[in-house]
Amino acid sequence: MKLMTAAQMKETDSRAVSVFCIPSTVLMENAGRAMAAEMEPLYGKKVVVFSGGGNNGGDGLVAARLAVSKNAISVSVYMPAGVSLTHDTAEMKKRFMEYGGTVEEICEIDDCVIKECSNADIIVDALFGTGLSR
Repeated sequence: MKLMTAAQMKETDSRAVSVFCIPSTVLMENAGRAMAAEMEPLYGKKVVVFSGGGNNGGDGLVAARLAVSKNAISVSVYMPAGVSLTHDTAEMKKRFMEYGGTVEEICEIDDCVIKECSNADIIVDALFGTGLSR
């Protein structure tokens, strides 16, 4: 397995879009599909996704949509309140919601979210990706 630094991954994504003309939303769909494939043995279960506003958050939203399509018992998606979304992540949020999913914006991890997580079979961390700079 080859591991890449954040800079190398960013360059790889950029080349895929600019040189090979692969739409960035296709890259996001592929990443989310790979996440969903790893979760598939546990479908029929409860899934909680924490999604950020960057492209990693979009990957999580794709995985959430696919979990819904594969009949997960329930899929809960949480995003930080007021977070700005990349164009592609906004598109994936829209697709997830058109598929019947809901996204709850939260300011903090409260007792309800903790209870939701304690009853989950799968928890997806899609908050930060390679673009995190703080």
